[in-house]
Amino acid sequence: MSGNAGSLLHGEALEDRAGSHGVAQSDQVMRLTASTDGTGAGTDQAELYSTQKRFLDGTYASRIRFTDAPVSGADGDHINETFFTISPLNGDLDPTYSELDISEYLPNGGWGETGPINYQTSWYAYRNDPWYADNVHSEERKSFDGWHDLVVQVANGHMIYSAVYTGGNLVKHEKSRNGDPGGPPSGQGKHLWKARYWTQGSEPGWTEQWQDLGRC
Repeated sequence: MSGNAGSLLHGEALEDRAGSHGVAQSDQVMRLTASTDGTGAGTDQAELYSTQKRFLDGTYASRIRFTDAPVSGADGDHINETFFTISPLNGDLDPTYSELDISEYLPNGGWGETGPINYQTSWYAYRNDPWYADNVHSEERKSFDGWHDLVVQVANGHMIYSAVYTGGNLVKHEKSRNGDPGGPPSGQGKHLWKARYWTQGSEPGWTEQWQDLGRC
């Protein structure tokens, strides 16, 4: 697995002297911006990227501010604001390929979705033609506008996405069979879960922090 951490949206480092970005005044933030005139030629994306394959097991974390609206111009484009790791794909269903989409936030929808949605996806491999995706994912349908701490722990082939949830947050999730989020699923299908109160690192279906609202 490589350590390519990216955000689809070019980089400008600036000091947060006023503390307006949700970080300490002595810290710095990097602002990633993108623009488009509605054409491919007139679209500039942005990405913070590393080509060195330096990482495997461990903890990946970033503090990121997602936004729902453009700074200027018309809203509605299907943009993807993301933090991820990825390695090269050397052919269809390459067993050495790996990708962790720690967060893919689509404020205006996309991929068949019409509203704001956030995905966490663990990839094993894929094939382009005909399309086949070997992955597992979860999704949250709500606005994520604002600052977020994104964390995933990787060890022994298992991934634990440690998002922070507050009371009332809704999540679609199939509980694991043995209480291990990185293990096999229960086979009960996805249920809609509601966070009873603030929680991080707890799996719906195995902890009291989550209320089961029924199968999706």
